[in-house]
Amino acid sequence: MPRHSNKLQKWISKSEQEKIESLITSLERRYPFEVVVAFSDSPAIVPMAAARMIACLAVIADLIAETFWLPIPAGVFGLVVLFFLFAPAGHWQGLLPFRILSRRSERRDSIEVQAELCFSELGLARTKERNALLLFFNLHERIFTIRPDRTLQNEWPQLNIEELVTELKTNLEKTKAPSTAAAQSIERLLTLAQARWPDHSEKHLTENELPNAVCWWMPR
Repeated sequence: MPRHSNKLQKWISKSEQEKIESLITSLERRYPFEVVVAFSDSPAIVPMAAARMIACLAVIADLIAETFWLPIPAGVFGLVVLFFLFAPAGHWQGLLPFRILSRRSERRDSIEVQAELCFSELGLARTKERNALLLFFNLHERIFTIRPDRTLQNEWPQLNIEELVTELKTNLEKTKAPSTAAAQSIERLLTLAQARWPDHSEKHLTENELPNAVCWWMPR
């Protein structure tokens, strides 16, 4: 399980982490599911934006070659140079041209993929005795999503994930504070869980399978 990192400290204070972890502990003691809160600032990788940029650069290089009567190899060389100027390794959409070409929906799709990877890498899909739910915040793109495991979806069919995500995204936009949005998310889940399960705080529950610490997730 990833530990706290210096990057996480830049976004959330120690007291805010402790508040979130306290809420998670309270939720997990009373109801039979695991909750993990994970933050990441990894930029979205947008293959479509990269493809568009390559196509644009190819056209530009071809025009340059024809206009200045340059041989084809020179045009290809120009294309390669332009490509590497605008696309540093690992940051396909990091500079302005890629940001202009990348659509919000595509970046969102990429974050959804990141959330799936995070869910898997943190071991949420392997909790045997308890249901699992991930609250995933991408701070680079300011996108928030929720990932429940299949068991939780079956056990809690009336939990409308899309509706809950929309509600919490609105809160995130209002507060501008990821830690506040995370705390509000867990408090909202507590309210919803009260209507779904009886309070098990006085009964023996299976030991939590995952730590309650707030995570900083870095894609491998």
